[in-house]
Amino acid sequence: MTFVPLALYHPRYWLIWFFLGIAWLIAQLPLPILWRIGRGLGRVLRRFAHRRRDYAQRNLALCFPKKSDTERESLLHEHFAQLGMSLLEMLAVWFGRATDFTNRLDVTGLEHLQAAQATGKGVIVCVFHSVHMEAMGLLAGSLAPIHPVYRPHENPLLEWFMSRHRSRHTAGAISNRKIKEILRSLHQGKLVWLSPDQRNRGDGIVVPFFGHDTLTHPSIARIARLTNALLIPLFCRLTDQGRYQIDILPVQENFPNDDDALALEQLMQLLEADIAYAPAQYLWVHNRFNL
Repeated sequence: MTFVPLALYHPRYWLIWFFLGIAWLIAQLPLPILWRIGRGLGRVLRRFAHRRRDYAQRNLALCFPKKSDTERESLLHEHFAQLGMSLLEMLAVWFGRATDFTNRLDVTGLEHLQAAQATGKGVIVCVFHSVHMEAMGLLAGSLAPIHPVYRPHENPLLEWFMSRHRSRHTAGAISNRKIKEILRSLHQGKLVWLSPDQRNRGDGIVVPFFGHDTLTHPSIARIARLTNALLIPLFCRLTDQGRYQIDILPVQENFPNDDDALALEQLMQLLEADIAYAPAQYLWVHNRFNL
C-alpha cells in the first residue's frame, strides 16, 4: 500500500484534494459517456484555449499544406474533440478499472515485443505523443512490464499523485530527471518507455518532420547507444468503433548507428506514417516547430 506523505495534507493542497475527489466521481461514469462529455469539453477548449489553438492551426498548416482550409479546420475541430475525450479518459485511467480499457484492446505485433524481451537486452519502447497517451500507458503496461519515463510535475501533490497512478498500471514510472535510473534499468534488461517527438528545450539537432526542420533532442539515440538497448516503436489509436488499436513494430535494425540525426529521422518517418492513420489524434497543440 502507498501512503500519502503527511506534507501533502497541508492546507495549501486542500483545493487540489477537493478537485481530485470530484475527478474520482466523474471517473465512475462509463467510458463511452466520458468520451461524449469530452467531445463537448473539446469544443470549449477550442474556443477559449487560444494559444493551444494557434499552435495546432500552425502545425496543421505546416504539416498538411495540400489540404484545403476547410479540411484543416475540420481536422482542427476533431483534434480538439479527441483532446477533450482524452482528458476525461485520463480520469478513468487514474481512478477507474483497467478492464474498461483492456476489454477494448486489439494488438498487432506483440510477438516483436516478446522476442525482444527474450534476448535479455534492455528494450526501449518508443512511443509518440498521441492525445490518448494515458490510456496507451495503461494498455502497454497490460502487455509487458514497461517503465514509462515522464516529465515530473512542479506541484508536489500532483507529482506524487501522477507518479503513483502511472506506476499502478506499469512496472514503475521513472522521472526523466533520473537518467542514471533509466540507464541502469536498460542495462538490467528492462523495458523503458521513451518519447522523442516533442520540441527540444535545450541543445538539439535538426531533423525533418513533415518536410520542416525541427530541433529534436537526441537522447533516445544516445541512450540506446550507451546501453546497447533494442528499440521497438509502439503506436496506439482509438478507432471509430471505440476500441484501442496498438501496433508494435519489429526491432529497428541499425538503430541508432553512429549518426544521431539519421537515427531521429528514422523515427520521425515512422511517426509521419502512423499519423496518416488518425491525424486528429496526434498532439498538435504543442509548439513543435518553435513558432
